[in-house]
Amino acid sequence: AEDGIRDLVRSRGLGDVYKRQINNSLWFKANTAFIAKIDGELSQLQYLPPESLSLQNWLTGEDEADFNDKHSSSGSIVLDRHLVRIPQERGPIEFCDLLQSFAPDGIGLVHVKHARGAELRALFAQGFVSAQLYSESEEFREKIHSANIDMNANLTKAEKKMLASLAIRPKREFHVVYAIFDDEPGHIVDTARPSEIGRMLGRTLTLFAKIDLLWRVQGIRSLGYNVAVTRIRPYP
Repeated sequence: AEDGIRDLVRSRGLGDVYKRQINNSLWFKANTAFIAKIDGELSQLQYLPPESLSLQNWLTGEDEADFNDKHSSSGSIVLDRHLVRIPQERGPIEFCDLLQSFAPDGIGLVHVKHARGAELRALFAQGFVSAQLYSESEEFREKIHSANIDMNANLTKAEKKMLASLAIRPKREFHVVYAIFDDEPGHIVDTARPSEIGRMLGRTLTLFAKIDLLWRVQGIRSLGYNVAVTRIRPYP
């Protein structure tokens, strides 16, 4: 991961700053120019209100499975825990948590996580690995299109038909969406920040999480997909 992040910041003219941070182990003293560059990159990432994705509130006592499962009645295909297995991968892969139509004519691959800071690295990796496999592995695509996934008996005929229809959709119509729920007290919507992502997620994303997110976004976009972020309600 460190090599990839180094490539990311170097491509944006931050190589010297990043080198000083790594060599001196001074991440916690990152200078203002470095932080401003990262925040500037982050502000260019699309933010979507959760309502635009028909994402419901995360209720007290719910875990991720509970949250995802309740969206089966609102037009999403719940693929959380529906795993694709291909021999060359060390473990099963989740295509996304929620698959949905994305206005006006796209497909949303929504990846959901109740986390903050460094805990979000798994979410960012999941979105990238899934997009990469769908782009590069014919076997992975075929298993998605044929609903050849764990627990596929839970999918309706209409849901299997939608999965099959992905075969004719160009990658530019796919939107990888990171949906984050952060209920940490103090991680409020910060209206003083200039960008929408800064306002909604400025306290959720640590500096390292921001860099990791940007690295994954760069990789996903290079594959031909769109990327967006949302924050699930309620907010502290």
